[in-house]
Amino acid sequence: MAKIEDHKYSIEEAFRECFYIVPDYQREYVWTEKEVQQLLDDIEEQLDVDERREYFIGTVLVSPTAQKSHYEVIDGQQRLTTFFLLLCALRERFQGEPQYPLFTGLLATSYTDSGGNLRTSLKLDPRYENAGELMNRIVAIGADPETTRAKIAAAGISRFGSLENLLNAYGTIHSYLGGAYKTVAELRQYWGYLANSVVFIQISTDVSSALKIFETINERGIGLNSMDLLKNLLFTQVRPEEFTRLKDEWKKVTAPLEKAKEKPLRFLRYFIMANYKVKNDRPDAVVREDEIYDWLIDKDNAALCNYKADPFGFVRKIIRNVEKFIGFTDGRANDGAPSTAMDPGAWKVADFKSPADYTIELAAAQLRDIYHSVRRIKDAGLGLDDLQREHFELASLRPVIDEIRHQIEDGRGFVVLRRLPVEDYSKDELGMIFWGLGTHLGRGLSQSVLGDRLGHVKDFSREDPLARAYRNKQELSPHTDACDLVGLACLRTAKNGGVSRLTSAVTVHNVMLEEAPESLERLYRGYFFHRRGEEQPGELPHTPYRMPVYSNTDGHISARYVRPYVEAGEAAAGRPMDDFDLAVLDRLEEISKRPELMLEFTLQPGEMYFINNYTILHARTAFDDGDADEDQRRHLLRLWLEVPEMRPVHPYIRRNGIAAVPGRKPSYDWTKLAANRN
Repeated sequence: MAKIEDHKYSIEEAFRECFYIVPDYQREYVWTEKEVQQLLDDIEEQLDVDERREYFIGTVLVSPTAQKSHYEVIDGQQRLTTFFLLLCALRERFQGEPQYPLFTGLLATSYTDSGGNLRTSLKLDPRYENAGELMNRIVAIGADPETTRAKIAAAGISRFGSLENLLNAYGTIHSYLGGAYKTVAELRQYWGYLANSVVFIQISTDVSSALKIFETINERGIGLNSMDLLKNLLFTQVRPEEFTRLKDEWKKVTAPLEKAKEKPLRFLRYFIMANYKVKNDRPDAVVREDEIYDWLIDKDNAALCNYKADPFGFVRKIIRNVEKFIGFTDGRANDGAPSTAMDPGAWKVADFKSPADYTIELAAAQLRDIYHSVRRIKDAGLGLDDLQREHFELASLRPVIDEIRHQIEDGRGFVVLRRLPVEDYSKDELGMIFWGLGTHLGRGLSQSVLGDRLGHVKDFSREDPLARAYRNKQELSPHTDACDLVGLACLRTAKNGGVSRLTSAVTVHNVMLEEAPESLERLYRGYFFHRRGEEQPGELPHTPYRMPVYSNTDGHISARYVRPYVEAGEAAAGRPMDDFDLAVLDRLEEISKRPELMLEFTLQPGEMYFINNYTILHARTAFDDGDADEDQRRHLLRLWLEVPEMRPVHPYIRRNGIAAVPGRKPSYDWTKLAANRN
């Protein structure tokens, strides 16, 4: 039986006495802003309750190396890495203070190796990818996150995946310290508690025993996801001298998934259900995410997978499936050709278990950064028209922006963002925040002849009975706008109604292809679109060409559709729609409004959504403000953004907003051309 030792360490003791090595076969740094912020909040909460009471953060499992006080981390690297980055941020905050040299010693120390040579090493050395180089740079630069990022970028160091996670975590921690502990005295009190009262138990044993303990702990529900446990399971099947080989093979699984921003557990479910017959107590033959590891270690399934006898053969099989899976998520069939049926934007309502599946919640650190950014913008005297991306460059928001872009461009086509506290800001300040977010996604476009780049979705029908759809209260049927990306932010809800509705235009296309191919053919041919009185001087009141409702460019299905504009455009062009054309539009609308295809939700104050204007049809129910004054009516802000590289589309359907025309209003009398102006 291998010797097992345990020792209780405080944070300062651990980094003073130990050198931690995260071996390249271990899991990389995967914590996001959410996990980092949760750890920081937990410590702060305990400090507020009782600064004399110790806060236990769990166990860390290590294996000693031949070098004295050097340990390979088997379990606990996420926490240790986060605390190391916290020490980096504290050192930067303590510049010029007596504590500064202490932090320098906790981050890196010189020592004499067994050969008598003097060496300097980081107290935490991550050996996956270029993480060691990145961590050395963070320590050497010793600056704020923005400066650190700039210098790392100038050095040409890669920053994707886990490396980006490290930089994001440093930014989150630095922002947290700046917001929560503004004075040196407050910071000293925080460090005093962190150094002495935040503790963990370090368990040390040989690597084989450590891996077995790791597996046992996590089988009992204290740990990681099934992908991490599977990797550990495979490492227990090979000899230590084969670790590097297995690590290199495993990287062929994780690297493509990471690059494609695909969730490993989603892939594992795909892999199991695509390759093996799943047996369970349910009739669905489905393995759920929380059942994956139990399925893999089941005796019969283990024999079926054969990973004990041939772990490398099993990994090679997984690698082959990764390529197919990424092709699947990119909308490609097994032959590599585009397939609209496999487009990730072709979703149905049942694909979402809850709103959490399509929602991002702004975290405390991000909200603090937004608040401070607004204050800086106000202090600089900048107005909305002055705001550029650099004025809203917040490190903590990068993961949010990246996820929005990913879902808009390569995923489901829409994202809901929550938790902006509207009560903390004026209407103008909320406009700045929404516009600032938009600068990271695209270029703001004029939305009407008024030249309004930040639109106000509000009922102005009392003041202007002919107001355009976004300025009245009537129901809007599924449609697209004149831009690449649409954003809506809720400041105030209506007394009744105003429910948002989203439908995947790609799913509607696929249903029509199956149920009504002759109607789809007509939609591909297209129609003349009316310009609703917002054409430039000398232009026709309608487009001079037919705009396809559906088009396929480089395998990407895109839509451009506003029913009243189609009917009015055909009439203005002297081509009144016949019964077949009207039936085609009726069929399109009937399918797009099917309950199983149309997702419904009501944006609450502080919530916003962003949608791909080519893959999502958006709509709303009618609403009523009652007798509310103008400043108490339902009020949403709207962005139309140009994102040229977002999606290859037919040139006729790409629109760059509506140019301003002095002296005109965004209103038009539709009754002469079409009965349904919405």
